[in-house]
Amino acid sequence: MRRRLAPALLLAAALLLAARPGPVVIAADCPLDLSWPNYGLIASVCSDQNGHSKCCRYINAVLAVSSAMYANTTGTLGVPAQFSDACIANISDTLVSKGILPTAASFCGLGIKIQVSYQCVGMATILEMLQSPNFSDVTRSCATTLSDDVTCKRCLNSGLSYLRHLVGEQDNVTLNTCRDAAFVAFVRQGNISTVDTAGCFFSVQGLSALQGNSTIFGRFSYKEMKKATRNFSTVLGEGQDGTVFRGQLNDGSVAAIRRVGCSPKQSQHEFCKEMEFLGRLHHRHLVGLKGFCSTRFERFQVYEYMENGSLQDHLHSPSKHLLPWKNRVQIAIDVANALEYLHFYCDPPLYHGDVKPSNVFLDKNYLAKLAGCGLAHHSSSGNTTPSRTPVNVKIQATPGYVDPEYMVTQEVTMKSDVYSYGVLLLELVTGKPVIQDNKSLVEWSRELIGTDYRLHELVDPSVVDAFDLDELQVVADVIHWCTHRDGTARPSMKQVLRILYERLDPLSGRFARAVEGEEGYYYCHGGGRVKGKQAGGDLIGFSGDAARSWLPSSSSTSRSHCSRSVLLECNSPEPESSPVHGNAAFLA
Repeated sequence: MRRRLAPALLLAAALLLAARPGPVVIAADCPLDLSWPNYGLIASVCSDQNGHSKCCRYINAVLAVSSAMYANTTGTLGVPAQFSDACIANISDTLVSKGILPTAASFCGLGIKIQVSYQCVGMATILEMLQSPNFSDVTRSCATTLSDDVTCKRCLNSGLSYLRHLVGEQDNVTLNTCRDAAFVAFVRQGNISTVDTAGCFFSVQGLSALQGNSTIFGRFSYKEMKKATRNFSTVLGEGQDGTVFRGQLNDGSVAAIRRVGCSPKQSQHEFCKEMEFLGRLHHRHLVGLKGFCSTRFERFQVYEYMENGSLQDHLHSPSKHLLPWKNRVQIAIDVANALEYLHFYCDPPLYHGDVKPSNVFLDKNYLAKLAGCGLAHHSSSGNTTPSRTPVNVKIQATPGYVDPEYMVTQEVTMKSDVYSYGVLLLELVTGKPVIQDNKSLVEWSRELIGTDYRLHELVDPSVVDAFDLDELQVVADVIHWCTHRDGTARPSMKQVLRILYERLDPLSGRFARAVEGEEGYYYCHGGGRVKGKQAGGDLIGFSGDAARSWLPSSSSTSRSHCSRSVLLECNSPEPESSPVHGNAAFLA
């Protein structure tokens, strides 16, 4: 039997991502993703002559959340210094192009008071900040939903106390920069929504574009659909989700047009609302929805065209194209990126509900993108406002990929997607269908994953001579962890993504040093490891979400004497009050 990497050890590997530089950015452009915010709302706020302070909070929050997204693959606090000028210029241009007053950037001190390179008292990486004195107090105080005044205030007071001890009586710019760095470090090692956390930290609401109007989205006529598909003759494929055509739109662009049936349970109005909602999801690893068509009898979805078809085709089609091992590993990372975006960067978090190879598509460079994002996150009443909690709703459950807990509870959660992702990862490795001879692929794999000398039997015979055994061991452990029958014992997609980046990156395949992790484990110096955290010499063991139960209450945290903002001197006049959360955010 081989020694499996324990979930605790995998988490330790995940945290080490923060200790090393991420992928090198070749272009000289700003690497921050600025496509997601609700610029319409921000423009409205910034146009109010009495809302200058609030305007700056929104701009600062946008940069902090974008920096947290960037930290996903780099582990750095903000962008590297060489990109600072490019980012400031790009951000300023973006704000103006979105209708925000040109004076807003200069008034708020973009590049001076609001920076994009978060060098904080010598710390440049997430791991350095996580290991700084008293940061664990911030984690304990903020590791919960921050949507109400009490929990938000507790988190803010803890953060302010941490910053006072960290930087002392420094200038406001240093305080603001370290506050932003603390935000990035916290959200990169937590399990709550990044956008939700920003709402508390910066005292803003409706930051995500999911709550605004879609601007890069269109509604097509039936005549346009008929013309684009040459009278529906350009069939690419057919499946249970409908027929897909290759289409050329009026602007000359090529699209994948899916004809879907008219569900008697969904009115035309509800379908349109669903499409408009999904049209606001923008991510490098999500298939872009360009628009839709809805008539009394016909409905179509217009997606960006993916030249290399679906992952299902590559794995199971009779004429399948061989996928090398390195491509399979990269596809696994790409899909994990997409799910992490849905779970942690949408406001509120979204559930996919149908993760499977036929919903993963490959572009001309074999970049993987996830499609089929339905409304599993919506209530069964037809409400198009996503839920922040597990949703009791009938999803399009595909046998073999369905979370076993869903079959009992009928509740879709983030951990439901994690289970399906684990199955997809197993299918990527084996090349086998998810159900064969009435036996699930997960059950078939259990014995092989648990046996060192048989592990290679998992691998698709077409790539069996060209895979890396160490990488296979990591992937097998992730599969085992993700497909745990108990949802609370599964990792988050954020944790999965860190593990894949850290352990499958050829530039860093070893543990550099011991770290104390984010989810309740203690990794000892010298390579030894035990479960639980050390407290007073004793180990407190736990597993999964139960980890949070040991955290001491921070309700006794004293109220900060400077709780309005770290940007306000304690004796200076305060700007207009903000009713959000009943307590000012870190930024005024």
